[in-house]
Amino acid sequence: MQQPEKALVIGAGSFVGRELLRLLDMHPNFHLKGAVSSTFAGQKIAAVYTELEGLTVNAFSSSEEWDWRQLEKGKWTLFCALAHGR
Repeated sequence: MQQPEKALVIGAGSFVGRELLRLLDMHPNFHLKGAVSSTFAGQKIAAVYTELEGLTVNAFSSSEEWDWRQLEKGKWTLFCALAHGR
């Protein structure tokens, strides 16, 4: 069986970002490893979106806080859900 790919959602605080978090958390081929949001950085995901309690990633990170060196290890899929014009 194939190992799930690591997934990172950039713009995770947006409506589309929230849906990506929800879908990726239950998808068998992805392992959610990060949720980047400048708006909600440092906040618990479940405090912002109560319906997402229990995600494998429990807090939003800012783009400055996220350790981008992690992307050098293994295969990653990045999902971009930034607002228009950002």
